[in-house]
Amino acid sequence: MYNYLTKLTYRDFENDEIYREELLKCFNLDEYTDNINSEIQKLYEIVKEHYPSIIESLKKNKKFAIFNITDDFLYFTILFSWDYFFENHEFIKSILNKSSNYEKIKTDLINKLTILNK
Repeated sequence: MYNYLTKLTYRDFENDEIYREELLKCFNLDEYTDNINSEIQKLYEIVKEHYPSIIESLKKNKKFAIFNITDDFLYFTILFSWDYFFENHEFIKSILNKSSNYEKIKTDLINKLTILNK
């Protein structure tokens, strides 16, 4: 299961190695293998009902239009890239915790997607 208690610090250091370590820690993995894809798929099945508007925002993103992605799961995986991982992590945490800040955190993620689309 996804470890939403992981405190993400990779942006503080702008360090790819810390980003990769924290990504693995969130998925309770020790090394980067194909296992991460299956863990992301499992997580997607749990949280996908919360993502339609976020996926739509990604579909409108000019950066991803050239890839002609049709699978929503592939869009979901993009949310674990450096640019979106922090906000996505916070959103997942809000889902799993049933946070009262759920809508605000969701809006923050959508705003991040919109800002990076310009």
